[in-house]
Amino acid sequence: MTKKKDLDKLRYYLAEYNKARNDRIGLQRRPIIDSDPNAPLCINCKFCQQTGFLFICPLEEDYVYYKRKGHKPKTYPNAPMKKEECENFEPLLL
Repeated sequence: MTKKKDLDKLRYYLAEYNKARNDRIGLQRRPIIDSDPNAPLCINCKFCQQTGFLFICPLEEDYVYYKRKGHKPKTYPNAPMKKEECENFEPLLL
């Protein structure tokens, strides 16, 4: 019985960790979402990965957005702009 309780605790803490991580990432990306009307939907997706100035969709294996201070942001052509354009979209911020 203790193994089951320990496993349940571990699952709970993992879920809480993922929620806090998504909230932190979402808050970091919020200024992009608010300031750039041409930013793709991916910026607010939990699957989107940021490496430096580049945002990548690992599901589509494609670049979606480039944002660097002092430079004009770039949205790549195949980046989805609406929820209907991406079947895998799961938002960071609700």
